[in-house]
Amino acid sequence: MKMDYPERIIPEQIPNFYYLEQLARYERIKEFVLGKEILDCGYGNGYGSHSLAHLSKSVKAIDISNDAIQYARAHYYSPNVEFVVMDSQSLEFSDESFDVVCSFDVIEQVQDWKRYLQEIQRTLKRGGLVFLSTTNRMINSLESDQPLNPFHI
Repeated sequence: MKMDYPERIIPEQIPNFYYLEQLARYERIKEFVLGKEILDCGYGNGYGSHSLAHLSKSVKAIDISNDAIQYARAHYYSPNVEFVVMDSQSLEFSDESFDVVCSFDVIEQVQDWKRYLQEIQRTLKRGGLVFLSTTNRMINSLESDQPLNPFHI
């Protein structure tokens, strides 16, 4: 299976710089996930979720793409990581389920970003941490009125 569009980085199919740039987000939060229950919301292909697995209690990694789920299950299995098809705007988890929620380069792709943020807040335990990132429109869309990436809203 080849998943070569920008949101689905496969490390061995792209220049190493792009993979390391994506992985750096996960590296940065490792000190905050020790023994924690993690939600990785819109995880891409699974390498980031897998990188957190050995430090955390558990990782629930959700993505709307069934192809991404199948790829992650085949390439990044870990006993404490569960890859699940799910919409980030309608999380199927109980209130206050997670100690940490990370969602890297997802919000720019979500139709109802307010609902997305409400769902993250709802599923986060009191005192939990959220880590978000998004692309820089001034760099990635070159002053265009519309995003150049077809997946960005």
